[in-house]
Amino acid sequence: MPGLRELQLRHRGPVLDELDPGYDTARISFNALLDRRPAVIARAACVDDVVAALAFAREADLAVAIRGGGHSVAGHSMCDGGMVVDLRLLHDVSVDVERRRAVVGGGAMWRDVDAPLVARGLTMPGGTFDTTGVAGLTLGGGLGHLMGVQGLTLDHLVSAEVVLAHGDVVVVSSTAEPDLFWALRGGGGNFGVVTSFEFALEPLPPVFGGIITYPPPEFAAGIRL
Repeated sequence: MPGLRELQLRHRGPVLDELDPGYDTARISFNALLDRRPAVIARAACVDDVVAALAFAREADLAVAIRGGGHSVAGHSMCDGGMVVDLRLLHDVSVDVERRRAVVGGGAMWRDVDAPLVARGLTMPGGTFDTTGVAGLTLGGGLGHLMGVQGLTLDHLVSAEVVLAHGDVVVVSSTAEPDLFWALRGGGGNFGVVTSFEFALEPLPPVFGGIITYPPPEFAAGIRL
């Protein structure tokens, strides 16, 4: 493909096509139900990689799919014949305990977030599976176990770093690019490539887990509870 070698030289992360031995592994969906074959998989290691990959896709007239955690059951994170911008190398999580803030990479899964937060006695509404991608969960709304007491994941989004389709990198919040910030909070993933999220955190509430069972004679009473 014209220009692919140039992209590979500019890109810090791996850039894979069908001839690369890592291609098939990189295109597998989380549940292995999809068998899509993108022309290029660009595994971004930094924001500049995302900018370069999008520029290549524009020049080559390729459709683009963004893979965050890759937990899309519908398969939105993989495409046939286009460019997949794979963010899974961007999975770092930093926690500011005093400010109760966490900055999370756009390719992080919920397992990357839970451990450092719980260790510090902090939390926010997250996914019901530890393999859920933070990006897809947040951009789609954010339903999870704690939503009854803490709301949705999107309610805790403070700011986001976004690469726009034409290559500009912006940081959005309620005061900077507020319309885009509004759209990202549950509006889906077609407004740009979110490379990092900043979340407000809350103290970890008491958590109880287990299975409650009732014998058949007490079903009615149990349902009323």
